[in-house]
Amino acid sequence: MKNDYADRVKKIREALGLTQVQFANAIKASQGRVSKWERGENVPSGEHWDRINKLAGTAGRGLEEVVPLGAGGSPPRTYRIVGEVQAGVWMEAIEWEHDDQIEVALTPPLGLENVDVKGFRVRGSSMNKIYGEGTVVYVQPTILNGIEPKNGQYVLVNRRNRDGLYEATLKEFVVDGEGRRWLWPRSYDPKHQAPLALDNGESEEVTVTGIVRFAVTQAP
Repeated sequence: MKNDYADRVKKIREALGLTQVQFANAIKASQGRVSKWERGENVPSGEHWDRINKLAGTAGRGLEEVVPLGAGGSPPRTYRIVGEVQAGVWMEAIEWEHDDQIEVALTPPLGLENVDVKGFRVRGSSMNKIYGEGTVVYVQPTILNGIEPKNGQYVLVNRRNRDGLYEATLKEFVVDGEGRRWLWPRSYDPKHQAPLALDNGESEEVTVTGIVRFAVTQAP
């Protein structure tokens, strides 16, 4: 991964005809930092990738021929990891304070270049048949975008109890033969086997707040 980013940075810089010092000044970085990127010793932050992408846009036609932009020709985008999801853990809010959130640069999957998503890190075993511990799922909000989940999609589910605390989990959205909507965990853990009926009228308020569009899994 680092070598891939190293090649991208160097080819963009060379396509622009800039020295490392000139390139560093243009994106508000140090020459030493640019040198480390090109040697594969480090990777640009999301903020620096945004500046690099803006700078690359001034290179004119033909830049795509020398820069390996990944699937579908899409350059990296900055995404934000805003919180964690874990069944059985109740909290005051499902998103961290803004200063605690994490920005990452990723190449968006083909067809999702312009889809706005939020990242959530998976904790626990409630969905470990699909998403293991440490996986980051990128979720498109449902209410904000006026969308609803479809049968078989993986979704972010919020529950609020009588004390006003929230639990954020991942489930598979399933519609049965009678049209009833269910939220199924897909887990090897015996504690997480039972489905949850959506709109079940119990003490917890259950809402599907997002649809998983893609995920990044940690290497073993």
